[in-house]
Amino acid sequence: MAEKSFLKLHCPSKNRYYGATVEKNARGRWEVTDVVPMTETEAKPLVSMVEQDYFETRSTLLPCQYENTRRICSCGRVPCPGPKQTVFQCVYCNKLEVSYDNDLSGTGLREGETLKLAQGQEVKIAVGGKNLDAIEVNVGWDPARGGPNMDIDSSVVLFSSQGSSEELIYFGNKDDYSGAIHHHGDDLYGTSSSDVDEIIDVNLARLPRNYDRIAVIINIFSAESRNQTFGSVSNLFMRIVDPRTKKPLCDYQVNHNIRNDHGIIIGVFSRSGSGWKFKAAGNASRPSSVDDLADTAKRLYR
Repeated sequence: MAEKSFLKLHCPSKNRYYGATVEKNARGRWEVTDVVPMTETEAKPLVSMVEQDYFETRSTLLPCQYENTRRICSCGRVPCPGPKQTVFQCVYCNKLEVSYDNDLSGTGLREGETLKLAQGQEVKIAVGGKNLDAIEVNVGWDPARGGPNMDIDSSVVLFSSQGSSEELIYFGNKDDYSGAIHHHGDDLYGTSSSDVDEIIDVNLARLPRNYDRIAVIINIFSAESRNQTFGSVSNLFMRIVDPRTKKPLCDYQVNHNIRNDHGIIIGVFSRSGSGWKFKAAGNASRPSSVDDLADTAKRLYR
């Protein structure tokens, strides 16, 4: 499966927003495979850690709407090369820029509404442009009606993009060496009184600089020997909460097909300048162990 991400694009001259799907091609460059117009609210969750000098574009992309009588593109680029021609600059209205300014403040959403993420979308861990020093990660799931009792575990993998450091925090090792990560413990059956089954405290400001990746992973304990998969689980989600106010800031509900898998990299935090970004990853697989799943997270997001 091709590596895929999403971008929010902004045209400052027209103050218009676009969402773009990008995939990594055989040469290792990010290539735009789809561009759609969006309102500012619709584009709010779209942000990406994909940064490169220029983006290639697929020839299957349609150019912006051509107004034949005026010979002006709807994007405002003059002169227009004409209908039935796909030109890279025309698709991007020659001024379109990638925007990395999204955060968790929910601008454009109703007051108190939690930002909903889809698989692959990314946001800055900030509110109103101010980086958050600490967050609370909530993970939850429900056993499918009539399904077997299952022991599902959430864990955190700390690692470096340079490959020099790594730690695994889980129910048997609840704190990292720095004390920045604390796992509250194991819910054996996903039947807690609230929709949240496991809680992990993350102090981003305290985390040592040698760590620039935090992956949240979920696996079914002894899944292979018990022949269990996520097909017997419903409502699997990860939520980012402000620990001071207990207000949910961001929610990722896994709704793509993982019924044949028993491990998932549900989300990944990446250090970005002085702050952090979060990606709703959703990479599902059939790992032989939690260590195997951790290795997959390091391989995919290092």
